[in-house]
Amino acid sequence: MPSTITTHLYRMSGDFSFIKNHAYRSAYEDVFQTITDLDAWKEITADPGSDGFMFSNGGLPSRIMERLKNPLWHSGASFALMLRDMQFIGKNGWDAWICHNILRLLRL
Repeated sequence: MPSTITTHLYRMSGDFSFIKNHAYRSAYEDVFQTITDLDAWKEITADPGSDGFMFSNGGLPSRIMERLKNPLWHSGASFALMLRDMQFIGKNGWDAWICHNILRLLRL
């Protein structure tokens, strides 16, 4: 029988169902789907510059925030951290992100 961690590696990209906390899971799903809808996976991999994602004026972070179903779930910090996670997925792939974050994500 495969381990829990191994099972998660075979989930479809964007399947955050292993995150127990509804708010975190919904926020990840919302940001992931919004980037997909905007066809912005290549763009999210770019360096956001010295202001980072948190203090960015306009550009991709603003376009994502405008399209979120539930933007009120995010503070500036949570949004920036989630965009960094999406940037990692864009650069390295879903399985790499799961492997890199599995212990933290299973606690959420």
